[in-house]
Amino acid sequence: MDNINNILLDYYDGAYGPTIRIDTQSIEALYLLKQLFMELSNSLGGAKKITDIDKVKVSGLTQLIFKNVLPKTLSKKRLLRKDNNATCTVFVLEMPSDEWVNAARLIDGMIEYGQPGHQYLSHEGIDDAILELTFME
Repeated sequence: MDNINNILLDYYDGAYGPTIRIDTQSIEALYLLKQLFMELSNSLGGAKKITDIDKVKVSGLTQLIFKNVLPKTLSKKRLLRKDNNATCTVFVLEMPSDEWVNAARLIDGMIEYGQPGHQYLSHEGIDDAILELTFME
């Protein structure tokens, strides 16, 4: 197995609070995530579990679920929430179609730049955790 193409998903208590880090080390891994985001943007009411991707390796949490929702269903711009009803550590990221497209565009920028970097997909101080997508960091 080519470990460089793996996507590492880690949940930990970071410097700015609870943090979920999606760590990629290859352009191919970024393309996998971009494809996932674009599929979500075209699937209103759809949901995807990032851990369903074969190349995802998980530490510190059980599941990260991405959902496409109507904008009016979001409260106070809160996108990422911890599912307190789950018996294990589960987070849900809910965004409308246009925000999934914007997230895919952020990945496009990382692909085009081709250098180490990161993007945040949640809001500090509002969401239940910081969601950070990294490339070669």
